[in-house]
Amino acid sequence: MNPYLTHLFVLVATALIANGASHIHQYATIDSLLAGGYDSDFPCSRLVRPGHYGIGTFHQLDGEMLLLNGELFQIKADGSITRPKPDSITTPFATVMDFDALDMIPIKQPKTLEALEATIENAFLSLNHLYGIHIKGTFSRVVTRSVPPQEEPYKPLVEVVRNQQVRFEKETVTGEIFGFWVPEYLEGVNVPGFHLHLISDDRSFGGHLLDLVMESGTVSWEPAMAFTLHFPDPESDFATINLLEEREAELREVELGAPAQ
Repeated sequence: MNPYLTHLFVLVATALIANGASHIHQYATIDSLLAGGYDSDFPCSRLVRPGHYGIGTFHQLDGEMLLLNGELFQIKADGSITRPKPDSITTPFATVMDFDALDMIPIKQPKTLEALEATIENAFLSLNHLYGIHIKGTFSRVVTRSVPPQEEPYKPLVEVVRNQQVRFEKETVTGEIFGFWVPEYLEGVNVPGFHLHLISDDRSFGGHLLDLVMESGTVSWEPAMAFTLHFPDPESDFATINLLEEREAELREVELGAPAQ
């Protein structure tokens, strides 16, 4: 890394820590969700605070979660979007951050999702940190998905996505996206690479982001300087899930919303 950039990153990180910012909180692990750990008594109110942004899902896998500045959204498989009270709903997996953008770049020309992600990744000062990503803009095409609530006995997430996911596609969307970029060494704990959820400005369209073409807008990000993993109760299903099983191919299929190659 360029010595100047390294020095700049250290100065910024020191300032962020001094201000108590950039702390990621996560409940459970992505592998526990992949294995079918959909039950939870962990209230979303323990993660939701003003200034907090995040993504996840809800008890029994009932839709996609998006948290924007302390406002909680539930994007359901029927396409509806509700705003549940955080103390009345629980989550089996969620990642949130007290987001305060470190930097921002404008997007002035159309970009596919692949090109947009490459632009963001190339702007990072370090590929060993976790980042919160916030995108606002206009999109000429968006593809998202959600999943319906599950019933016991729970099937692995890859089977739910393969057989029950509902895909939504829309042209000309103005909205915002939040999510995370996670380094490969945290595979099993969270989703390596980008994991993004979207909601339209009119709050009528959203979900787990599968594809897009961004016409214009802004991208901002912040590196996490602290990471706290909250574990489910020792008497919960989490205690007996096999977290040693290799699930990389399952995760790839789940994130892309398409059969693994």
